[in-house]
Amino acid sequence: MKTIKNVFLFYLLIVPIVLNAQSIYFNERYQSNSGIWSGAISIIETNEGYLIGGTTGTPPNNSWHQITLTILNEYGEKIDEKLLGNTISEYYIAGNSLIRSNDELIPFAGTRRTFPGKFAHDEILLMKLNNEYDTLWSKFYGEKELPYDSSYIARQLIEASDSNLIIVGTMTPELDYIYQILLIKIDSTGNFLWERFYTYPNTNYVLKGYSVTETPDKGFAIGAYRFKPGFNYTGEPMVYKVDSLGNEEWFINVGGPYYDTKTLLCNAHDGNIIAAACYADSMSGSWDAYRTIKIKKIDLEGNIIWDKKFGTSEYNKRVSNIRQTNDGGYIATGYTTTAQLVWPYPDFSGWMLKINSEGDSLWYRLYYNLSGTNGYNYLYDVITTSDNGFAACGQVFGPSTNYTQHAWVIKVDSMGCDTPGCATGTNTYEFVEETNGELKVWPNPVKEKFQVSGYGFQVGGQMVIKVYNSQGLKVEEIKVPDGKETITVNVKGWQKGMYFVQLIVNGIETGSAKFIKS
Repeated sequence: MKTIKNVFLFYLLIVPIVLNAQSIYFNERYQSNSGIWSGAISIIETNEGYLIGGTTGTPPNNSWHQITLTILNEYGEKIDEKLLGNTISEYYIAGNSLIRSNDELIPFAGTRRTFPGKFAHDEILLMKLNNEYDTLWSKFYGEKELPYDSSYIARQLIEASDSNLIIVGTMTPELDYIYQILLIKIDSTGNFLWERFYTYPNTNYVLKGYSVTETPDKGFAIGAYRFKPGFNYTGEPMVYKVDSLGNEEWFINVGGPYYDTKTLLCNAHDGNIIAAACYADSMSGSWDAYRTIKIKKIDLEGNIIWDKKFGTSEYNKRVSNIRQTNDGGYIATGYTTTAQLVWPYPDFSGWMLKINSEGDSLWYRLYYNLSGTNGYNYLYDVITTSDNGFAACGQVFGPSTNYTQHAWVIKVDSMGCDTPGCATGTNTYEFVEETNGELKVWPNPVKEKFQVSGYGFQVGGQMVIKVYNSQGLKVEEIKVPDGKETITVNVKGWQKGMYFVQLIVNGIETGSAKFIKS
């Protein structure tokens, strides 16, 4: 029996067939019209295709930053590019900040950096575009009078239910470098309404705001990150909850004892909070770690509803964003080292993870545009598209680009495939995916019956096998009798496609696997 532990390796072994002729696929990289380096950090779908927000290096030197807006058609072909900024300031767009507002215009947030003296000075930039992507207005927020002693950096923009705009980021006092979470509320025409700052009580922790979502009580949840300068580097993902006026209500640390990553948030479909981070289970020296993906569901009082871990522990694994999907689940993206996998895997690959409403993994796939040694492929944002697939953007560089960064956009179908048929098709190999708890399913693909076994059967207690289809709907639930080491499941009459198996022992998931019904 051939065992393949990586979902994407399985995809490479499949003889593809077209499952959904309506899906469009592409995996492309783009160089800015400036001819220097570029990257992509935010994406939205438009009538003609996609609008990609990023940054590029421009003269007078390669590190001079300006904002790029790249316009793609639905097939990923570049139509046009707009360059925003000048040669006396540096401009950066904030991650995941391109949005379509209630007035059908496109605002986004970023940062303008000037150099008035000894220190660089940062202000928050807010721009609003029309549907031809021309600038209607741009405004700046932060300290206005010399001598400057603080900098403002934007990390994400959302539109609140009252049509006002909310920006989360970081405020840095330039004299002591003790960063604070910054939350700003601005009306739809750019008028400043209020700002709030949040620190960790009675300490000199560095605290940065990265993500924000509006909660059903008209307040806001903030995804953040903290660490303490001068100590062993043990970064901690944080979640802050504030009311509609920005008054702090509570905060929690959702990480562990090692160097975890920042928290990214989205709303749960039932009004709670979904928080994603990468959780370190061991360190690699003092400055980085081996991590797994952790996603939690949190209620509006700060209580953990569920807490799920996904995938294997990998060096420097990071999550970049998480969003709701149309089927009641969630899609997350990020990047991880894959140099340990067999060629042509690059040093770093992007990833996407799809989970259902209960936090159960539906699929996890790796992606790259540049393969092989010294190939670096990072994904920073992901959206659900109108064909119920997904589009993600990021940055790639490697030997084939002379290590010049290029923007990267990938379009996949609802199963995360970047070519037709990777989730179904004729597989000439027997396939067993061993994941959390080494749950085993065989034969695979399945025609009429399959068997399930794994370590979880040896634990003892109340055991349940659950099977979900590719849309996250439960199609089978079997109570496992005491002493059973193998369960047989009859799938005769089931629709063809991919299914997901879980073993629940005493209410805790101890194993999971995937199989194909042929």
